[in-house]
Amino acid sequence: MAQLANTIAANALIGREKSAVLCCLEDDETPPGLRQTLFHELAHIFCAKSEMDGEHFIDIYGSGTPPENPDMTPEERQYDGLLVAGHAIWSEFIAQFFALLFTEPEDYRIADVTGYAKEFVPEIAAVIGGDGKAAFAMVAAALLTCVDANNTRSRSKLLRTLFPQDMSLGSDLRRMFSECLALLQGRLDNEKPWKITEEFIAELGAKYFEFKTKYAMQLWGSFM
Repeated sequence: MAQLANTIAANALIGREKSAVLCCLEDDETPPGLRQTLFHELAHIFCAKSEMDGEHFIDIYGSGTPPENPDMTPEERQYDGLLVAGHAIWSEFIAQFFALLFTEPEDYRIADVTGYAKEFVPEIAAVIGGDGKAAFAMVAAALLTCVDANNTRSRSKLLRTLFPQDMSLGSDLRRMFSECLALLQGRLDNEKPWKITEEFIAELGAKYFEFKTKYAMQLWGSFM
């Protein structure tokens, strides 16, 4: 997959009264692949319906279209952007997390998904071909469903692989990426992880943008 934006196989249409899943599948789609795709989209519906006790988070806290409110201050627009970004990441992450949790083998380890992470992490910083939120969410979901997700040695090895010592911003990137994963893991540790709050989504959006900006600086600097 060259770009996640070109690999959309299905989409969940979430309404207040009724919801549906639209699928666009290839002829060679395998049963496991179909099962994971459908599980992902159904998880979207469940989590969206359950995240705010029947209300949709983005309808309450983030418009995603600040021009509709001409009186928004620059600070309010910036905060709205954090909420929109944080929710976009979270909704993809939690749907993929549950899809992987219930459709992939239970013995997946970080070493097994490191190649996947190494392939897609650079897309987070891409200016062309998407804003990286989907890539970030999918990589985080793959890592946090591993049986050794919280193993310090396994995670340290992964971080050194993704952001080597010879990177000028390597230590900052490792720290920021770890903080993002820790924030998501903290939510997963709750009894009902699909429940979210404004504070959590805003923090997730802020940490994502901090990491994305620093990573873009690193990649851009490597071409200078």
